[in-house]
Amino acid sequence: MSRRRRNRFLNPFGLAFLDVMSCGLGAAVLLFLIIDHNLTELAQASESGEGDLQLLEQSIQEQEELIAGHQRQVRQLRRELQSLAQQRVAAMTTQAELRARQPQASDTIRLEKELRERKQKLQEAKKSKQLRATEGEGQRQYVAGFRVEGRRILILLDRSASMQDERIASIIRNKFLPIKYQIESYKWRWARSIFEWILAHMPKQTQYQVWGFSTTATPALPKRGWLQAEDEKRMEEVIAAVQGWVPSGGTRLDTALAKVAQMKPRPDAVYLITDGLPTQGKSWFKKNRVSPTQRMEFFQAATEGIASPPFNIVLLPLEGDPAAAGAYWGFAMQTDGQFLAPAEDWP
Repeated sequence: MSRRRRNRFLNPFGLAFLDVMSCGLGAAVLLFLIIDHNLTELAQASESGEGDLQLLEQSIQEQEELIAGHQRQVRQLRRELQSLAQQRVAAMTTQAELRARQPQASDTIRLEKELRERKQKLQEAKKSKQLRATEGEGQRQYVAGFRVEGRRILILLDRSASMQDERIASIIRNKFLPIKYQIESYKWRWARSIFEWILAHMPKQTQYQVWGFSTTATPALPKRGWLQAEDEKRMEEVIAAVQGWVPSGGTRLDTALAKVAQMKPRPDAVYLITDGLPTQGKSWFKKNRVSPTQRMEFFQAATEGIASPPFNIVLLPLEGDPAAAGAYWGFAMQTDGQFLAPAEDWP
């Protein structure tokens, strides 16, 4: 074979073959670079996602701890409020006990002095026309212009809840106190002392009866009829019965005056001890709140057309009832009676 023919066979190390191998190698290198770059980005993205998840979990944990802290604060505040409420109730009870004990607390010297004074007043009462010895000045009725007279005397004593105190807040508070503290409230003791003063200054030949009223009217001694002023034992029973009354409920003057009209024989003098206009009447409903105008309407309906017997009014103070004084003064004048708004040291 000639030399020309031998050169026609493919040379594996020729230029074309090297080009092909170079292109293949370049493609392999490029593919390697691309794959490696994507893996790096995926790794970075994975690491970034894990970091965000950790931040989110940390934020959730912080919020849960914050909520738990707020809940602990709320529980602490509730315990503190409950403790304050208990302390307030205890303070109110202690204050009521102190008020109840105040008139009884005294030393030996003061007790001896009071005993001597009472003995002296008892002796003076026996010498005079006075039926009982009472605290206060013996001739105070002349200073005040308030007389106790009549053949048949009816004493009407308001025993509604407002007779415990002249302040509305104190009246509401007293509802939650034990009964013994309600009985010994200062205004109710004042009303009882006025009642006993009227008893003590009745004429000896007088017949009398004592009724208490709130939403209803009841006698101090049921089924006794007219009592004799000279009967000291019966008078002590009346006083003991009144001392056991607990002021409670609303005030219906119409029921009390209806009882007066039904008495036989009728009284020729009525002594009414109260502290304000009635809070209930025939047109009253339990769900309704009573306004000052309605109280005046209840009073006018109860007293309409009454001209006798004389009504002698003793009006004690009460917060938020300014129209009561004028209304009761007019009623006393209408029946030819007396009206008295006493000072705190009377009788």
